[in-house]
Amino acid sequence: SGIRVDSTPTVISKYRITPPSSNDNRSQSQYTKALKQMVFSPSRRDIIYFVLHKEILIFDLVVNLAVGSINIDRGRSPFAQLQLRRNEPSLLFCLHENGGISAWKETTQ
Repeated sequence: SGIRVDSTPTVISKYRITPPSSNDNRSQSQYTKALKQMVFSPSRRDIIYFVLHKEILIFDLVVNLAVGSINIDRGRSPFAQLQLRRNEPSLLFCLHENGGISAWKETTQ
């Protein structure tokens, strides 16, 4: 009815979103972009945030494309979790693996 199903799914091949199996002999560093969290936007039904090791990927379901990303420097602690607020949709709070918290605000250019 209101939901459109596409028989051909879109794949983002740049990112590995499954964790390695216990019998996988590749190094753990190859999996640093593994998916840590997936968060649906509380204010926009068509936006999903994918939290990766050092990046947050912003994906738009309407156009089936990544429309933005947040990257952190190598020296900073990796992302652990993302929190969004419905009443402030342009503000993102991130918990890092070292216990630190960062806040990111969307800007228009």
